[in-house]
Amino acid sequence: MIVEVFQRADGHWGFRGIALLGVQEDAGSYPTRDDAAAAARVAYPGETVSEVDATMDTPPQPHSD
Repeated sequence: MIVEVFQRADGHWGFRGIALLGVQEDAGSYPTRDDAAAAARVAYPGETVSEVDATMDTPPQPHSD
């Protein structure tokens, strides 16, 4: 399972879980990256949460607590 936090076009943040069976994007919209990461940790306990850069010029970086 991969859990990614990303910034939406509207400037808010979201998260998605990526597994072998597909992608499940959370319907929520969060004002900050930290809020989205906290919600992702609740939805996917025990999984590492990575931040995805909108430019995709850099690989995802793990979000530190």
